[in-house]
Amino acid sequence: MRPESRVSDGGSSRFTFGVLALVAFAAIFDTALTSPILSIYAKELGASTAAAGFIVGLYSIVAIPASVVAGLLVDRLGRKRMLALGLLLDSIAIFSYGLVSSYQQLMLLRALHAVGGSLAFPAFVAKAREVSGPRVGLNLGFLLAPISLAYAVGSGAGGAIARSYGYAAAFALPALVLFLAFLLTLRLPERGQESRWQGFRGLLQNIRDGGPNLLAGIWLIFTLYLAIGMLAGGLGTSLLTGKVVEEEREARFFAGISLAIATLLSAPLMIAIGYLSDRTRPVTAAALSALISLVGLLVVVTLLGISASTVLLAMVVFSFALGGLIVTSTVLVTEVPPSARGTAAGLQQVFNIAGVAVGAPLGGLLASSGPSIVMLGVASALLLSLLVLLKR
Repeated sequence: MRPESRVSDGGSSRFTFGVLALVAFAAIFDTALTSPILSIYAKELGASTAAAGFIVGLYSIVAIPASVVAGLLVDRLGRKRMLALGLLLDSIAIFSYGLVSSYQQLMLLRALHAVGGSLAFPAFVAKAREVSGPRVGLNLGFLLAPISLAYAVGSGAGGAIARSYGYAAAFALPALVLFLAFLLTLRLPERGQESRWQGFRGLLQNIRDGGPNLLAGIWLIFTLYLAIGMLAGGLGTSLLTGKVVEEEREARFFAGISLAIATLLSAPLMIAIGYLSDRTRPVTAAALSALISLVGLLVVVTLLGISASTVLLAMVVFSFALGGLIVTSTVLVTEVPPSARGTAAGLQQVFNIAGVAVGAPLGGLLASSGPSIVMLGVASALLLSLLVLLKR
């Protein structure tokens, strides 16, 4: 399968797809690489444990309101312009992480990083939909797949680079990738669009224009990231509680590897499920991917029991939901008037963040009962996805 040779804006398909694929990778690579080491770095700069945790979480705190504003700006000022600005801000913020002398300075840069990311994501999604042509699911699958690769590569690279070459090098690498993406973005074609300033009333109108598709897409991304949050917040601890592993370091490593496997496998599944979305309906493809993961998780918990190997197997089956719901959610939220796609993508990002914010502490609570309960919590989140889809 290959992306279409022609795209709807008449630009070069190969160049446009290549640049947008790099943007997708770069925009996640920075977060995936820096998040595991940021709290340790903050503590070395003098932050308390609580302050270090706040610095890590500050990204989400700033990004939730910033994503709504950013979506409106993308629709008003153009995809290319806002995408380039977001990537540039991200690059500057990440590179500057390695230059600070206090954790207060790091805190300010963390907020700037969140603003840049909030601009880049809705601009990327709106631009990706703009050039996707009639094979929306397939082409969005190709453009979203690098996100999974960025998570898988970045999550393990940050600690290794920081140990071998120092924090400045660990921050400089994603900054360089972001700056390269910024330079290439400047060469993208920008299709003129008729738009008007859309304030709060415009936001409400966009939701009405999108109707059930927009709401379904937002629900899918929220329930998926609710499940991801449970895994991130509870899987490692639950492995210790359930005596699957003996040491905390081993639990962190095994949980990280499990999530990396699921993320890596989701990349080709985004393309396959995107193709299925075009051949059937996005909601049908979403329901199938969620159902496969739900049944697989229930089989692992109820029939196979919990061990190191079955946890890995559970993450393999979870990859179907991970890949399928990301691509189908993006198809659905962009089924709005072209002038509202940035706003819709901004809302998608808000509920992405909200899902993790709710799921991570919930996963921590479930972890005290062992990995089986965490897995059932993830299955429950996927069941919520299916319930809203069955009504359609």
